Amino acid sequence: MPPQIALAAAAAAIGGSLTGATLGSILLKVALSVVLSAVTRALTPKPSTPDPTSQNTQTGINVAVQRSDDSHKHVYGITRHAGMFYPLGLSGDNKYLYAVSVIAAHEIDGIVEYWLGDVCITPDQLDANGLVTTGDFANKVRIRPHLGSPNQTADTLLISEVQGLNSNFRFRGLAYVYWRFEYDANKFSSGLPNPSVVMRGKPIIDPRDNMRRFTGNLGLFKYEYLCNEDAGFGAAVDRFEETQNTAQLNICDEMVTTADVVHMVNAATPAADTLALDGDMLKFPPFARVQLTTTGTLPAGLSPATDYWVIVHQFKKNSVVGPRVRLAATLLDALQGQAVDFTDAGTGTHTITQNAEPRYYGGGVLDTARAIGDNLQDMLSGDAGRLVFAGGKIRILPAAWSEPVNSLNAKSDFVAPFSIDTRLPIEESFNAIGGIFYSQLNNWQPVDYPEYSVLNDITKDGGIKQKKDYPLPYTQSTTTAQRVSKIEYKRARQEIAVQGAAKMLAFRNQCGDNITLNSEPDGFVDKAFEVTRLGLSIENDAFGKPALRVPIILRETAEEIFDHESTEDALIDPAPNSVLPDPFTVARPQNLSYSSRLVNTTDGDTLYTLVLGFDQSIDNNVLASPGQVELFYRETGTTVYKPLHPVPGDSTQADMVTATPGASYDLAARFKNTIGKLSSLSEMPGCIVGSSGSTIGTHLDYESVTGSPATFLDYGAVNTAPTTFLDYEAVL
Repeated sequence: MPPQIALAAAAAAIGGSLTGATLGSILLKVALSVVLSAVTRALTPKPSTPDPTSQNTQTGINVAVQRSDDSHKHVYGITRHAGMFYPLGLSGDNKYLYAVSVIAAHEIDGIVEYWLGDVCITPDQLDANGLVTTGDFANKVRIRPHLGSPNQTADTLLISEVQGLNSNFRFRGLAYVYWRFEYDANKFSSGLPNPSVVMRGKPIIDPRDNMRRFTGNLGLFKYEYLCNEDAGFGAAVDRFEETQNTAQLNICDEMVTTADVVHMVNAATPAADTLALDGDMLKFPPFARVQLTTTGTLPAGLSPATDYWVIVHQFKKNSVVGPRVRLAATLLDALQGQAVDFTDAGTGTHTITQNAEPRYYGGGVLDTARAIGDNLQDMLSGDAGRLVFAGGKIRILPAAWSEPVNSLNAKSDFVAPFSIDTRLPIEESFNAIGGIFYSQLNNWQPVDYPEYSVLNDITKDGGIKQKKDYPLPYTQSTTTAQRVSKIEYKRARQEIAVQGAAKMLAFRNQCGDNITLNSEPDGFVDKAFEVTRLGLSIENDAFGKPALRVPIILRETAEEIFDHESTEDALIDPAPNSVLPDPFTVARPQNLSYSSRLVNTTDGDTLYTLVLGFDQSIDNNVLASPGQVELFYRETGTTVYKPLHPVPGDSTQADMVTATPGASYDLAARFKNTIGKLSSLSEMPGCIVGSSGSTIGTHLDYESVTGSPATFLDYGAVNTAPTTFLDYEAVL
């Protein structure tokens, strides 16, 4: 039975009365135990079948899709998502394109970044109307976000600019972005870059204090989805075991020590309480715990040797500023966006170092078109968790050691000898584990986390490596991915399983509990086992009379399964992905210079050709044919550039314009790659014909000048007509 059907059947059965100790009620419990075992087996983490609409596939969550019948997407934690992109039309003069992206089927907490292709735009780059004011798309793109409030009103600019829309066009309960793109052949030479956002997803009611807030807690993701009537199981809140559920959610919040991850602070901005960091991408996961050090004094309000929690202000460096963070005094403050206030930039060089991260935090996109059980499976993988439904209560169990409370004895607590399996079936056995996770370090694209294996285990298995694919679609930290996959690995290597019929004493346990088992003939002395299956049955006893039995399956476990030292963290992938150039982003020419070359004419005129120099492109997509360097010129003081014939993409200089000495021109160049994508212009204004762009020092600046100068035009922009050679310094 599929897990969602099994759990629904259980919920329906529990809807009846369970009071009394009649045989009927006991049989009902027997039926529920069967459902429980099916659900437990179905939701034990295992690789999910790839789904073309799922974020588990190589494409989807970061690529905008245009469809009229798309399924709802629910966004948990911080993640990047493109959503559904709907072009709404053009302005009357075709200058503007209007479009909407629906990014979530619910209210969200906020937006961290907007992305066009791989270019990051932060909210503080927008003016009051949403126009981008700085960076690559300044004055060309307008961005107006709406977070999906149930009382959301129509965007006033949207309904005034797009024909046929009115104040009822509100998208209530849907988070969306209204985009306006201004036509620009240079910025959008290859079409619109893919729009997406990095967002803080849905706020969730935390049952520990009944407060609704944003979170990255994987246990709360599962709790919300199980309660969600629109997208999930629709379970009532009172179906959860309150005390136990609180303890499990707290486990997800626990801080786990990590290997040090270091950023240098490039700038501290007291007005925004932000720290701008070095590098192209933030290396800390959201809500990491950090400390500060300095060679001078820290910004007033921040202290050394003090734990802070990261509030991500900007993940990716753009043309304006690098990654930025704010700091919170507690994890709860970080979740609520409450930053520590500092009042100056301090002195010296500041360093910020990650020392820990929440045990089970992450983020992801849930697709309502997928089976509920598959969606839960993805969430469960993020903390190697279990989901148990017994006695009318739901238990959410993230992977963590719990001390055994109860004990069973083979001699006194079983009605017959139990059976012992010492090896897993070959199809369930593995000695290596790895898979993909989603991280900002890879532009939110799926990337492999470091594989975990034990050489001794491979040797025991005959030297044959058997790898389990274990995708982690809700995991965003490489260290979390390593911890979780190692737990799954070590669990699987505990292969002893005990199966038997126990007395009613065993029914005080639940699936997911740890117990100890004593069996002298088998050498079990307070050996720890996890209860993986539990039920009730009615069988005839030795006298032929009906008797209650507790069928039970136990799997060996140990506290060491959940141990992890920060020294085990692999911060660098031992087999990193290849880094391919982005064909949609072309860097402009660098280090422009100019010189003049004398042109001998048959009429004896004095003419020079301006030669523009520039560094060769480092982009293979420009260097390869038909990559080009496009060239432009205009007379200084005019506004319109005139094109010249382009030169090959591997060039480092080009002849521009030939004219008489002293004429002034503005020169410009840009790269064009093999698919026609253009860089922005690099300009060299005020180039004087006859000059090399340097201070006049010798006649070499003007090539072979012979005889006395007749006019200052022979030597460029000399302020007064020369009277002696001294006016030209060392002219020979």
